[in-house]
This record gives sequence, C-alpha cells and structure tokens, in this order.
Amino acid sequence: MIRPVLIWPTTKLESRCEPVDEIHLDLLRKGNVCWLRALMADLVETLACFGGSGLSAPQFGELVNVIAIRVKHSQPEGKADIEEIIPIVNPSLKLLNGAQLISEERCLSFPKHAVKIKRASVVALSGVGLDGHAIEIGGDGALAISIQHEMDHLSGTVLTDYESQLKRDLIRVKLAKLKIKGLRYRVPTERQPT
Repeated sequence: MIRPVLIWPTTKLESRCEPVDEIHLDLLRKGNVCWLRALMADLVETLACFGGSGLSAPQFGELVNVIAIRVKHSQPEGKADIEEIIPIVNPSLKLLNGAQLISEERCLSFPKHAVKIKRASVVALSGVGLDGHAIEIGGDGALAISIQHEMDHLSGTVLTDYESQLKRDLIRVKLAKLKIKGLRYRVPTERQPT
C-alpha cells in the first residue's frame, strides 16, 4: 500500500527508532503475514511511487528500524541496468574507508529543500531482508549517501541537523506554514521527484 510520508517538523522524525524484536523476525522468516512484512512492502511500494533513493519507517510515523534502499545493478554494455528496492530490518552500517564526499541531499520529508552534507564515500549495510534472512549490501557514491541518509532517520537525525540553527529555524518556519495550509503529509499522485 502506498502511504503518505510525514513532513518535518514532527517529533516522530526526530525520535530514535527501536530494533525489531526476535519474535517478529521469526514470523518474517516463517513467511507469516504480519505488520513487519506489510511495513516492508509499504516502504517498497511508496518509494517506487515517489521515485526517491530511500525511505525509512519513521517517515510513516513508525518508530522501528526498517528502511528501503533503491539499488542499481550495472549490466554489461548494451544492456539496461537492473534496479530494485531492497527493504532491510535492523540495518547496521559499516564505513569501509576514510574517504568522504560532499553532496546535496534531498528528503521526501523536507519538500523543496536540499542540504549539503559530508558523508563516507564507501559503506556496507547488513540486516534482515524480506525473507527474514541476513542480507548485506554495499556501495559507494550515491548508494553510500542514500544508505547513510536512511540510517540517520533511524537515529532521529534529520537534514536540518546538518544546518546552522538560523537556517534550521527558517526551514522550520517555511514547512510549518505548509502545515498550516493543510500539508502534513506528502501523498503521491504520480511519481514525484524527491
């Protein structure tokens, strides 16, 4: 199901998420339909609709450690790259080298705002996949940035935490005005840019 995405400011986006417990991971492994499997499917479907590079459970208001990442697999010359969205439960981040890069990041929870952020250039991510078994993905460049951005969401870190207090306050006022006008969630009508 495609779900609406929360817009900042809201405490749900600035709250630390909890790990998914072993009971629910076991249900996932057994293929049982449970809230966790539904959440993972909703993250994938919503991300596919919005067209972003990643999405996290707190952006739905769910304070659990679940994310979805868009991954592109390069193919031999002449063949189109394969793209998939991978949901991951209880992800764990590992920085693979000391090199960093600065990029302009956007977020579905911050309409019309971008922030320059310095990130590790190569990372690995491990966790539990949709089948309930261990999964690991790694990447550099845009994928590494996306992974770190979604991991920030799980720790309650948002884009404006990388800004000065003045800029953070300005963005808060602009987005609060949108909320006064009734825009509390981003609801996809068609595929939207992030």
